[in-house]
Amino acid sequence: MVMAKMRRRLDLGQSHMDWLWMSALYCILLLGLFWPALTENASMQWDASEIYLPWKYYITEQIRLGHLPLWNPYMSGGFPQHGDPGTWYEVSYLFAFKHAYDLQSLLYEYLFHLVLACWGFGFLLRTLGNGTIISGLLGMVYSLNGFFLGNAQHLGWIIGFAWLPWFIACLMMGFRHQGSRKELLGISISLGITSHFLFVGGYLGVTAMALYGAMLLWVIWVFSNKHRRTKVAMGQQIRF
Repeated sequence: MVMAKMRRRLDLGQSHMDWLWMSALYCILLLGLFWPALTENASMQWDASEIYLPWKYYITEQIRLGHLPLWNPYMSGGFPQHGDPGTWYEVSYLFAFKHAYDLQSLLYEYLFHLVLACWGFGFLLRTLGNGTIISGLLGMVYSLNGFFLGNAQHLGWIIGFAWLPWFIACLMMGFRHQGSRKELLGISISLGITSHFLFVGGYLGVTAMALYGAMLLWVIWVFSNKHRRTKVAMGQQIRF
């Protein structure tokens, strides 16, 4: 038993090292790909700069001035800003913490979500039993696919699909850990947090798709094993 615990610790340590060097490799790759934008010789365009940027500028400036962004007088003769979920996406405020939300803030928020998507997809694959290296490499592939790069102007879509793997991973972990109440509590909280970020940060169509997908995954999970359809098992799953 002692040897087994030592092996698990060694495997865990090696897994963490693999994640670290792959994360460093990914950051170097992003640095090379986005060097013109990082050095302010290029910038994000179209909807990202024409719609998302002024929108986030107004919201973050209201907070910086000590006001809640409840009403936006600059749209359609007045717009109830508080009613849009994206107003309350906390992550955006981090990129306007020391200065006004500008084109570089927009770029950094986009790159942050590329990294988030990479880690999230890798984490999802790890929860499904895949190796650390292959999970990390496929996470890079996921976050640098044509959708994430060619559709960068629609940042809400990017944010939604960046949080989606985390949402699915927490959901699958919750299905698998119905017996441990303490562990299930932590997973449930994690699922709630990722659901919140997915809802307030991402495009609402992605959120709707995630909810339909979650219900479909639950149906598949239940009917793939008869033991999961017992009253006790169903009660645990419903509580989760």
